[in-house]
Amino acid sequence: MKHPFHDDEVQRLREQLRERIDVAAKSVAEVLQVATDLLLAIPHWEVDPEADAGTIEARPIAEMMTPEQAADYLGVKAQTLAVWRSTRRYSLPFVKVGRNIRYRKGDLDKFLQRRTENRGCEDD
Repeated sequence: MKHPFHDDEVQRLREQLRERIDVAAKSVAEVLQVATDLLLAIPHWEVDPEADAGTIEARPIAEMMTPEQAADYLGVKAQTLAVWRSTRRYSLPFVKVGRNIRYRKGDLDKFLQRRTENRGCEDD
């Protein structure tokens, strides 16, 4: 025999639990997003391979740019970069952490260098 009060109470507690789980999941996702942004924003260091074997010299890892910053740097729209990423039209390296996309300034410079053409007259 079912007890209506008991079933209603169980249902109420289930709904309350679902709501709290949803809130907690959103909070965890927000914390992960902030942590990812922080990790991408702080300067990182790498060992200089050209340094003497007996010494450790560090240099900053290349500056990371958002798609909007990279687009401004290249003189295109951020949406153009999104199309290039999805279609793989150009071999323009990018870093993806979670849903965040970043470009290294050095990779953008190399991309521009590869695409630079010199069709003018040569100096005599």
